[in-house]
Amino acid sequence: MAQAYRETKAAEIQNYKVDAAVTPVAGADDIAVNRIVKSLAAGTIVYSINGVDGHAGVTLCGADIGNNLDVQNTGIAIVEAGGVVAVNDAITAGALGRGVTGTGYIIGFALTASAALGDLISVQLDAMNV
Repeated sequence: MAQAYRETKAAEIQNYKVDAAVTPVAGADDIAVNRIVKSLAAGTIVYSINGVDGHAGVTLCGADIGNNLDVQNTGIAIVEAGGVVAVNDAITAGALGRGVTGTGYIIGFALTASAALGDLISVQLDAMNV
């Protein structure tokens, strides 16, 4: 019996500290889970926005300013959508690091679709852009 091929490469995860430049959010994490972020100097992160920033990856948890969190930069990531996304759309960062269809610095390609803001989508991260 033939065995189905499956990619077994584990996702690469790095740890960053939330930068003081992030706007504090009362009653919630200052950087939310499943958002696209970029790295700054000295291993800190902020939200990546508008497809003009390079990306560090996608947050695996939320955290407040000064605290650490894990960021995935390879494999298939779960991303909070910033609106309607179709399967195979190129994904970049929109407002507050949500995944949106776009150009410029893309983080990867949508494997699942989104009908509205806040939906969670699967994104195959593009190692060339993360």
